[in-house]
Amino acid sequence: MIIPVGTEKETVRRMPWVSFGIIILCFVIHLFIITENKSKMPVYAEKSSRFFFLFFTHPYLEMDPRVKDRINLEGGKLEEILEMVPRLAQVKPPQDPSVVREQQEELDRRAEEFIRAMDELPFRRYGFIPQRRRLFNSVSYAFVHGGWMHLLFNLYLFYLLGYCIEDAWGRIIFTAFYILGAVISAYMYAFHFPDFAGPLIGASGAIAAVMGAFLVRFWKMKIKFVWIFWFIYGGVFKATAWVVLLIWLVIQVLNAGFQQSMMKDFGLKGGGTAYWAHVWGFIFGAVVAWTMKYFKVEERYVSPSLDRKDRYVDSRYALFNEALQLREEGKIAEAFERMIRAVEQDPLNESAGENLWEMGVLLKRQSEAREPYLKMVEAQIRQHQYERALVHFRELKEKFPDLTLSLRAKILLLGYFNAHQLLENAGTINRQIAKEMSGKTAPGLVFAYLKTLLASDPQQARAQLSLIREHPDIPPHQKREWIRQLETRTRQPEVSPSEPANPGREESAPFRENISISRYARKEPQPMPPGTGLKVILAIPVAVKEDCLAIFRGGTSKALPYGRIQVISVVRIRPAPPQPSHLVVDLLLNRPAPDPGLPTVVRFLSHQMDPRKLVPGAADARQAFVGFIHHLVSRCRARLYPDPESVFLKKLRVYPSISQYEQEWLQQAGFFNPPDRT
Repeated sequence: MIIPVGTEKETVRRMPWVSFGIIILCFVIHLFIITENKSKMPVYAEKSSRFFFLFFTHPYLEMDPRVKDRINLEGGKLEEILEMVPRLAQVKPPQDPSVVREQQEELDRRAEEFIRAMDELPFRRYGFIPQRRRLFNSVSYAFVHGGWMHLLFNLYLFYLLGYCIEDAWGRIIFTAFYILGAVISAYMYAFHFPDFAGPLIGASGAIAAVMGAFLVRFWKMKIKFVWIFWFIYGGVFKATAWVVLLIWLVIQVLNAGFQQSMMKDFGLKGGGTAYWAHVWGFIFGAVVAWTMKYFKVEERYVSPSLDRKDRYVDSRYALFNEALQLREEGKIAEAFERMIRAVEQDPLNESAGENLWEMGVLLKRQSEAREPYLKMVEAQIRQHQYERALVHFRELKEKFPDLTLSLRAKILLLGYFNAHQLLENAGTINRQIAKEMSGKTAPGLVFAYLKTLLASDPQQARAQLSLIREHPDIPPHQKREWIRQLETRTRQPEVSPSEPANPGREESAPFRENISISRYARKEPQPMPPGTGLKVILAIPVAVKEDCLAIFRGGTSKALPYGRIQVISVVRIRPAPPQPSHLVVDLLLNRPAPDPGLPTVVRFLSHQMDPRKLVPGAADARQAFVGFIHHLVSRCRARLYPDPESVFLKKLRVYPSISQYEQEWLQQAGFFNPPDRT
């Protein structure tokens, strides 16, 4: 599915009140039609049933030709159906002619009531009926729609293009043009189906006239589309207006010809989608726009009048519109110079930036467009329009690989990458920021960086507090305040021990309902020396995914495939006071054979992680931790150490030190064999 979403002309000299008025009027009239139809339909249903009951029970009577025209809308060959009625009813006419005459008069009277009730329905009352060709209805039909989808589709298309023509031609000309477009398309449809007695409704004929005018007036302008495949967003692309609109016109002509041929074959007088109204409306709009262009009506009369009366809705758009006009006239070099100024004046005007870059490519002057385009990218980042900014920045990087963003923009992107779990991107940009940080960096940027870093790596954020302590331009009282704020943010949920530990003792209820947050002024547990035990990698889990566990270590992000996890271990380490206790989660990784290296363990420490971030919606830290472990076990099917009760926090195994825990684990050599995966 391909859906148009906009044009390059996203600015106007003044508010398109006529376009807005047409849209609002169509909505109001549609609500009125719904209400009116509900009130008229019961009367119509009654008169219809009375008429057809008498006719089918007395099939020898003659049907009013006006009724034939109306019920012919349902399709099929009516005469053949009527010929079958006497055979189906098997009713013979009375012998007395006066009785037949009375019955015929009654049928004619009911037919008259039926016709009046049908003509009172709002679609027939305000729609354009080719058989009648009333001037009022040739205008009113363009504001009547058959349903919400019909209304929304028409008005959405009008919303995308209508304001462009109104802005170019002015409100008075545009209003007259729109109404004439509706009238011409209606009468030209009646030319093809002169005997059609059904109502023509919808704004599509007038909107087709707007499309035809757009083709001539803005033929070089690009229209933006999104494509969707099976409800999955595929991307955005642009196409030149003359290509898209001509393709649409060809489709309408083919459909119109096919429809008229089918109508003729089935003996119908009209109905269905009014393709001929679309075709002739489009042609009318194109002819009017070409005439105005040929006689320079817009340049001689419209534009001077608008310039005297109106200012741009935002004066910053004046340069942009002047540049677009120059580009349409083929003056690309002049348009390029104006567009540079337009982007510098309004960096958030994405259309101006895109036009600037396209013209820079055409003129081979990308180097001149680079700085204004980069200014637009950074403005979008400051406004948190990250996806758009990254698309444009990639275009710049393809041409200028050494191009870099400002430090402020990088810090904002770091926060975006962390929030969306784009860990590799976050690690890359974090290393770039760390290299640029120094005593000359603005104090506000230093503080912003450390606050952003806390979301992904609290340990590194604490290590970087020296950036504040040693900064020469930060007053002492400000340093103390910022450090206090950052240290408060780095505190992690932890569980207070309730009783002394004994080696190997089992402990239950490791979590309290209210998790206390405390700061640990102590050295981290050290793994055993190389060559004597395990190779321990300290890390922080940041996200659980379908195929891997995302971890953060050493300032960079890594993906740990579940298939590499051989053993999952969860124990409590309770050293002697005043050192607080904590949980240790070890993931023993399998080793490629042959590999003489030490067993490798990825280790998570409870005071460095918040399980509630891994399992959103958990009631407390304990529930979140158990959910996290369940996810790991279900994905990797690893062995559990020391036992499932300890791993799932039912009866935690307690050790007085990391070294004693590692020594006991190393004695379990069987755990280094790969688990069964049957």
